[in-house]
Amino acid sequence: MRFISAAAILFLLGVAFVSATNAVDTPGRRLVPFSIRYPTPIRSRTWKRELTPKDTVILEYGMEWAAVPSTTLKFKAHSDTPIVLLEDIEYLLDTILCHHSGSTFATEVELNFRSEDAYIEALASWSSHPSFILVTSHLTCNLDDRRGAWLVTDVQGHEMYLQVMLIAQPIPLHEIGPSFRISHLAVGSSSWLQPQRLIKRLDSDHLFSFGHTLDLAPRQQLFPPDSSLLLRSADEVLDVSASAGVQIFCVDCFSHTNFSVGAELEVIGLKIHSAHINVTVQDFQHNIQLKVSLDGNVSFHKSMDVIRAPLPDLAIELPEIGSVGFFYGGTINAELDITGGFNFTMGAKASVPAGAATTFVMAGDGSSSATGWDASSFELIPFRLNSGSLNASAQLSLSPFLDAEITILDEVVAQARLGVNTPHLTANPQIQSNVNRECQPAGANDLESFQTALSFGVHCVPRSCLRNCVEQRRGAFRKAT
Repeated sequence: MRFISAAAILFLLGVAFVSATNAVDTPGRRLVPFSIRYPTPIRSRTWKRELTPKDTVILEYGMEWAAVPSTTLKFKAHSDTPIVLLEDIEYLLDTILCHHSGSTFATEVELNFRSEDAYIEALASWSSHPSFILVTSHLTCNLDDRRGAWLVTDVQGHEMYLQVMLIAQPIPLHEIGPSFRISHLAVGSSSWLQPQRLIKRLDSDHLFSFGHTLDLAPRQQLFPPDSSLLLRSADEVLDVSASAGVQIFCVDCFSHTNFSVGAELEVIGLKIHSAHINVTVQDFQHNIQLKVSLDGNVSFHKSMDVIRAPLPDLAIELPEIGSVGFFYGGTINAELDITGGFNFTMGAKASVPAGAATTFVMAGDGSSSATGWDASSFELIPFRLNSGSLNASAQLSLSPFLDAEITILDEVVAQARLGVNTPHLTANPQIQSNVNRECQPAGANDLESFQTALSFGVHCVPRSCLRNCVEQRRGAFRKAT
């Protein structure tokens, strides 16, 4: 049976942004400061402008040895305290040294210039401000692969040595401005694989590996959940009450996804002012067969995660700022009302075309949207009764999802779930009378008919609405549509 309509094929794209006080630590990549070292002749035309303290600075981060940055931090300076980004003017300097005082928090930053013109311009420009903030990733001033910030309160010049000495105190990086914006983009692929049907990827894919592939057994138990497929907090208790006699298996299941993820967050003070997550599908293939085994009379209505694994190559960590972690998994949605023992298999195949995109607005202005999903396809895998009676009704789905865990300044912790929820598969038995072999009413031209026949139909129940539910942990902001 094939069920095609925009309502049934367009998957439920849900976002829940909720308090997560018991969030699991997210394995992720620690990003390092990124900067492009231009040859001196290219930079010499703008050297005076770069020496001037700025009202806005952009800090770039990426993986070690990366050719391009993946993440940017954009800061607006405080109204009376501009910012100097030292890496922008390193080509004007011979040496940079930070002298840390053992008894006080004061730091002396020693800058030795290559030319007298640059020395004079820096001394004049910086001395004109009562204070300013210096940001640098230089090794003598920071831990390895970190950026640090200093509040400069005094500027001293030594003309004989073309040297400027800055008297400063270290401050947390997030305090260099009243607000900042995080922009992050990553591309990757993920698979649930069963051993007989491994995916062969071309070297030309040019996609970051997620670094964690789920190898599902040919008959993988999903419920009761297999703890090896779940990453949960130590104090979280999995509720499997009212589920005695219910077993759900994934038979020859396969899910392969290539997509890019982008995140935009704006933080003002300690509050998330705006947050968007963008997902663009490059490839999505989903082939799920669920085998359900029930013992005796069972009424079972449950929705829970049965697979949840970290995606460390998508996750990021910005020291002193925060982290964004991603998890990939699947949720079982089941509504079973069974009288007597029962064992059956049902499933579905789904695909989403490359280019299908979704924007999730988790905070701020605008609304969530989706484009390119109308060309998706959905096909049922024929229902098969394995054993037992047919006095039963069932609704089942296994829905893939992408979780984001966002931590800002160790104080604002939240979770966002981007769910790609396939429609429910519904099965109900029917007794029919006087039908032909195709279970249609017998006619005059039918050579064979049956006085009583039992049919077991399977069809789709669409689950297609776009919902956005946002709750912020701090402040009065709350939105639900």
